[in-house]
Amino acid sequence: MTLRRLTLIVAVKPQCEGCRSFLSGDYGEFSNIDVVIVSAVAADEWSKVTGEVIVAPEFLKELGVTSAPFYVLVDPAARRVLTEGVVFDPAQVREEIAQYLTT
Repeated sequence: MTLRRLTLIVAVKPQCEGCRSFLSGDYGEFSNIDVVIVSAVAADEWSKVTGEVIVAPEFLKELGVTSAPFYVLVDPAARRVLTEGVVFDPAQVREEIAQYLTT
C-alpha cells in the first residue's frame, strides 16, 4: 500500500462497538486526508459498512497496531507516525488529530 498524503489508518475488528461507531460515522470531516480502514481478519460484518475495509494483518503488524479500535495518523512525506490513539467515534478522532490538519 502506497500512502501519498496525510493518512488516517483505522484498525477495526468484528463485534467492536467503537469500530461500529467509526464505521457508521460521517467521514466528510476527513475530506482533506485519506482514510484507510484495516482489519486483521475477514468478517461478514465488513460487507455491511459504507466504506471499504481492507483485510491486511501484516500491514497492521508493520505499524505496531496490536488491538482495535485504534488509529494511526501517518505523514508519508515525513515518513513518520504523527499521532495514534483509541477510536470511539469520528468526531473524537477528528478532535484529537485537528492540530495536524491545519497545515
